[in-house]
Amino acid sequence: MRTLRLVACLAVAALCCAEIQAAGRSVTRQSSRVQSQSGSYGHFVSIPNGAYEGVAMGTSRRQAIQNACYANDSSKHAVSKSVSRGPNGMFYSSVLYKSR
Repeated sequence: MRTLRLVACLAVAALCCAEIQAAGRSVTRQSSRVQSQSGSYGHFVSIPNGAYEGVAMGTSRRQAIQNACYANDSSKHAVSKSVSRGPNGMFYSSVLYKSR
């Protein structure tokens, strides 16, 4: 009985992760574009259930990604990243995470 429950839990987790990974790239791309167009960073798009979005801005692509929420959280794993440059010259990032 325990084995059956474990298999069922793993199956649900796998479906959730597959949904997050499938939607991840379009979500982060849309999010970083909206941020760069607005000139401010924030959570402007809806994300898949079970996912976490880290957003930030920086003077370079690398800095924008490193500044994102959850960037140093070892309990979360990045599944998609996107960075867009705004008309003000700043870079806006969106990083989608799932729990490990």
